[in-house]
Amino acid sequence: MDNEKKLFLPHVTHHHSSAVIENARTLCRKFAMMHELLPVLSNLDGKKSLKYFSNLYLECVPIVIAITYYVIQNKLAGKEKIYNNVEKARKILEHLKILHLRYQLISTSPRSAKKPATWYDCSELENYEIVDKLKELIEP
Repeated sequence: MDNEKKLFLPHVTHHHSSAVIENARTLCRKFAMMHELLPVLSNLDGKKSLKYFSNLYLECVPIVIAITYYVIQNKLAGKEKIYNNVEKARKILEHLKILHLRYQLISTSPRSAKKPATWYDCSELENYEIVDKLKELIEP
């Protein structure tokens, strides 16, 4: 019971800047790798490509949440450059989430169906259009 109470103490929930900096570096590396891979991915509706985006989404969500929490907690959201970078990361995640959900659909649907009936429930965009938006967001 004592351990549960400790979770809510300020020193336990406080994020240290060194951890956040490392998270930001990790996020940058993941986005840089995606930037390198986007031009060579051929079958964007295929299970292999969607699995890559799904895994990337699952890896990046906790990182962006930790960074966002740190920015809000330390009142850094008012700084335009920081706000813009966090907002850009969130937009990237929004697009990755669509691809993640589509990977889940493909993984759970019968093999005969390439695009399940609920494919467009996530977004009306085709995967290549989503990837084009990702390319725009990731451009240095």
